[in-house]
Amino acid sequence: VYAENGDAYVERLTALHETFETALADRERDTVVVAAHNSYAYLADRYGLEVVSPQGVSPDAEPSQDEISAVVDLIDDEGIDVVLADHFGSDDLANTIVRESSASRVERLSPAEGTTREWNERGWGYVEQMEEINLPALQAAVGITE
Repeated sequence: VYAENGDAYVERLTALHETFETALADRERDTVVVAAHNSYAYLADRYGLEVVSPQGVSPDAEPSQDEISAVVDLIDDEGIDVVLADHFGSDDLANTIVRESSASRVERLSPAEGTTREWNERGWGYVEQMEEINLPALQAAVGITE
């Protein structure tokens, strides 16, 4: 039973990977801005993206004005419209970056380490968070509109 369940989950993960590859293939840009600590490098590595974060990898780090300014310049130079933020974190930094740049909105990413009551009620786990939250947010960030 464990082996069968494991095999079934590996099939789901393989299908998820293929969905991400296909859904992110025709993007306008490879760079995404995450206004939170960069816990999404694994997605960048897997799907050929560059994640730029003024906060770095530490969730406790406070970005400097120079780091925020550099991200704002990047957004303006590359025409980035969407700033990504951690679903479970504060939107303050993301909203500041949007306000100071030509970006127009914030989209949320799930680090898939937590859940919400709503997601639990829907029966969402890792795969569903990736499909329903992260993929649409990444598509918006790389310029893919539906």
